Amino acid sequence: MSLVRSGSRWRRLRWTALTSGLALACSMGAASAAGGGFGPPPTGRTATQPLVHPCMTGRPQNVCRNIGTTDGWYEGHTVRFLYTQNFWCDPKVKSGAGNGCEVGAKYKSVPPGTTSDKFTDPLFIPVPLFSPAPRHLQCPQGPCIDHPDSIDLSRIAAALHAPAGALKNVPLPGHDHLIADRNSNRPEWWPVYVIGVTKRSSFVEIERDKSLATAIRLAKNPKNGVTAPIPTNVFLWFQTLPGTLD
Repeated sequence: MSLVRSGSRWRRLRWTALTSGLALACSMGAASAAGGGFGPPPTGRTATQPLVHPCMTGRPQNVCRNIGTTDGWYEGHTVRFLYTQNFWCDPKVKSGAGNGCEVGAKYKSVPPGTTSDKFTDPLFIPVPLFSPAPRHLQCPQGPCIDHPDSIDLSRIAAALHAPAGALKNVPLPGHDHLIADRNSNRPEWWPVYVIGVTKRSSFVEIERDKSLATAIRLAKNPKNGVTAPIPTNVFLWFQTLPGTLD
């Protein structure tokens, strides 16, 4: 998908702004599988339900790897995502990152145990492309539950005004999460799409409304500095826990 430019073109980003503000939430996991297109059963030693440990962003990875939670937004409300296994990135799409994850090219195949992407729902990732980045992101820069540590951004180097060679394996920066369907609180694979935001005011509006509709509306006007969804080869497996947090 094409990028929505801020004004006639993207603002030139400094490297520090890129690494602190561009992120991809590429997490996933496996909860109890029920067949019919769902993924494999849990493989992590702590992948149990209900949640045993209060594993949130920032908790030690030796405790929380393969099971933990982050917040996300759904139709104006904050909900909780429960992850129960590590991320998966389609190996059929070339990536310069050691973990095989990239932004800019859509996946060519779906995760093992999944019969079709009709059994998936997209996860949209608003990513701040300005500096300093907001302090209270749902996944701040650094370790996040079942996320990779790095990502290949070389396919969108022109939009980022940075050398492609310098973007093949960059640290995973902070981001938020938006979904448009809860899948009845059942676990499933979620392909990840990045929504880049260059204007702080637009990012504040997305966070205020907690709505994918707001992000899509803002993306229609280039002056808002919001990109159309950018495909990736990344999938995560999680479920939304019942209820909302607000």
